[in-house]
Amino acid sequence: MQPSDGATARHLEHIGAEFRVLATVAAQGREAYDAGDQINRMASFGVLIRLGEQAKRLSPEFILANPAPNYRGMIRQRDFLAHNYEKVDWDVLWTTVSEKAPRAADDHQIVMERFALRAGQGHLGG
Repeated sequence: MQPSDGATARHLEHIGAEFRVLATVAAQGREAYDAGDQINRMASFGVLIRLGEQAKRLSPEFILANPAPNYRGMIRQRDFLAHNYEKVDWDVLWTTVSEKAPRAADDHQIVMERFALRAGQGHLGG
């Protein structure tokens, strides 16, 4: 079953929101991420799971038509984090949050704008 344009738009909006949370964590820096209370680590962990879950809800056709950002990679990361949480490498996760997520967020914004134009909606989120 193919999701409606409305469902796709909602998933894209949710993915954008998750990227904005990751940007907030990254802006606080590595010291805050490594702080003893682990709030930023746990926030990143949860957000990356939600990000992958939203990507999972996009149709395979949509993902194939939009290779950047790497929605498939987001889904694989979600599955790994959700099922192998005891094996998380927090340094790798920080690299994802601070380096990979900003690039993916930029690519995602381009996808959102193309989708909005195709759907005749002008501009989605951001």
